[in-house]
Amino acid sequence: MDEQRTDAETLKYQLKMAGLALADVAESVGVSRSLVSKVIHRSRSSEPVQEFIAKQLGTSVEELFGTDKPKKENPDE
Repeated sequence: MDEQRTDAETLKYQLKMAGLALADVAESVGVSRSLVSKVIHRSRSSEPVQEFIAKQLGTSVEELFGTDKPKKENPDE
């Protein structure tokens, strides 16, 4: 769990250095800020969010998020 938090904090820092806040990612992709946060903390999966973040940071989804598949987004939550 601590490793996931560290990864999330690192990813948020990288986004900040790229001039992006979680709200910016959410608006660009058309999802909630909450979903973006869950994707970054790896408690939910969203290909559009992951792809957008990877593109903005000049890397791949696999490099940022690995190959493990977290729970898919649930529109009921």
